[in-house]
Amino acid sequence: MTSLPLKSVIEHDGRLDILCCLSGEPLTIAQVSARIGRCKRYVLHHMEMLSSFQLVKEEGEAGDGETLYIANLKEHPAWVAKTVDDRRPPD
Repeated sequence: MTSLPLKSVIEHDGRLDILCCLSGEPLTIAQVSARIGRCKRYVLHHMEMLSSFQLVKEEGEAGDGETLYIANLKEHPAWVAKTVDDRRPPD
């Protein structure tokens, strides 16, 4: 059975886009913003929610001092990673 709050966090289009970006490599808010075509404020807002559910974590700093983030899906039920994988565009 899925957790309803977690399910509602995961199944948001913007947050799924962010998680897809962060599944491969650590990125800054600005880098995620550029990749998904949303303003940094939007990304920051959703990154904070993802962080509160421990779906992303900080992974050091970029050369300019900005925080790097990476997806943290392994500590969650398998359906979470599957939902993110299903969202990814094919190679």
